[in-house]
Amino acid sequence: MNSIVIAGSSLVGLLCADILSKNNSVTIIESDLEIGFPTNFPGRSKNRLTIENILLNQNLQNLFIKESDKYVNFRPEWFTKLLTHKLAKNNVKIMNRSRISSITQSENNLRISISGSEQNEKIIQCNIFIDFSSVSFSIIGNNTHQYDIESERIIKPDILSQQFFVGICLLKDSDKLRDFELMIDRSDDLVEVWYQLGNETEPNQGWIESKTVKAYFNSQLMLLEDYYSRAEEIVNKMVIT
Repeated sequence: MNSIVIAGSSLVGLLCADILSKNNSVTIIESDLEIGFPTNFPGRSKNRLTIENILLNQNLQNLFIKESDKYVNFRPEWFTKLLTHKLAKNNVKIMNRSRISSITQSENNLRISISGSEQNEKIIQCNIFIDFSSVSFSIIGNNTHQYDIESERIIKPDILSQQFFVGICLLKDSDKLRDFELMIDRSDDLVEVWYQLGNETEPNQGWIESKTVKAYFNSQLMLLEDYYSRAEEIVNKMVIT
């Protein structure tokens, strides 16, 4: 069993934590107030079974799933919340409002110094450190992770990404929207609309919520299955389980 620390709560990072927690001790360090919020991935899957297999016996009611012939749409914020609950049940340690101030190495062990929340530990020892902070949603203020060491024990996955504008509006207000990358309608009568940054237009009654995000993008916005495949690839090729 390895002791693994993951920095940043991108969806790929959370899915890596889920896979790795089956055979390893896993800790997630997140600078923001809440793990995985705001979300920076589309609420869309190829089929419902993928959602059910990942969340495993969680109550899916608040995902507001809407199925069509081609895709299954869902509320990404609630997906992240349910996944975080599952990780906690599987003994993944979650340290939010915390950041890395330094990393030192002795043989095969990394010593990670933590600052931020007074409720969390100040020193963590691990065998492997995976840094997803560059593709997580945001870092509050100047609370970035700081370390200058390079090591084969420190993994920084290369995840192609691109910036998007994401808006939520009522389904009935979305009929005139154009030039979007994705329009994801859910069973709560809301629509999640993804635009290339700078191409966004306004719905009839304006946006209920909006944000600018950096999302996983490899010639197109990726589906939930793509995120899971990338997590499996990172675990299988870069981390000894």
